Amino acid sequence: MTGMSDEGELPLEMPQLARVTVPFTGVQQASLNDFQISGTWHPYTCPLDHDWCDEPEHILNVLNEEGFTCSCTGCGYTQDWAYAYTVDWSWRRKNA
Repeated sequence: MTGMSDEGELPLEMPQLARVTVPFTGVQQASLNDFQISGTWHPYTCPLDHDWCDEPEHILNVLNEEGFTCSCTGCGYTQDWAYAYTVDWSWRRKNA
């Protein structure tokens, strides 16, 4: 059961979102690329600390079917998954 804490601030349980893993198809890559630049939802970002990077949000790039790479040159972080609603264009309908 999902509910609030006694303080009324934090949910006790969070729903699990389905994930899709690489390889991403061409259609999935297109949806992810548009998702990342849409401003509709918070984009996928790098979880690593980059004091040296000029990219303030460390937005992940979707370069190919192998997934995301960090936009900070020299970082090397990669991510091989995305939430299912971000790879099939349904993210557009959720915010309509």
